[in-house]
Amino acid sequence: MIEQNTDRIYWAIGWIVVLGVVIGLIHVSFPEIFGIVTDNFQNRVPKF
Repeated sequence: MIEQNTDRIYWAIGWIVVLGVVIGLIHVSFPEIFGIVTDNFQNRVPKF
């Protein structure tokens, strides 16, 4: 049986991969909405 911490790391890596695929699909399917959202976040982050 896999150790409990190792099992958790596999779940975390799996979620990172799933979220990456979802973000990629959103970027391909709705590029204008994705651009609006990323521009909004970039405008909120202070520039040094």
